Amino acid sequence: MKETSIRETLTPEQWDRIFYDCTGSWAGNKPEPNRPGNIIIDGKDILAATRHLNRNRLRILSAKAPLPEIWCSDGIILVIGLRQ
Repeated sequence: MKETSIRETLTPEQWDRIFYDCTGSWAGNKPEPNRPGNIIIDGKDILAATRHLNRNRLRILSAKAPLPEIWCSDGIILVIGLRQ
C-alpha cells in the first residue's frame, strides 16, 4: 500500500482521543492539512506510543530529543503526519 499525504485534518475530538489515549504523552500539536504535527512522549513509552499512533492513521515522520532546557531529559518528540 502506498502512503500519501492527504488534505483532511483530524477533528478536535479525534485529536483529543488520540492524544489522551497515547501512552506517555506530555504535549502535542495536531497535524493540519499538508503539515506535520508532533507529540512529546516519555522515552520509555516510545513503542507503545508508536503502535497507538499507527492504529490511529498517524505515521511517524521523524523523532528527535526535546530541548533539555524546556523538557525533562528522557522525553522524545515524534513528528507525525496523517496517513491514508
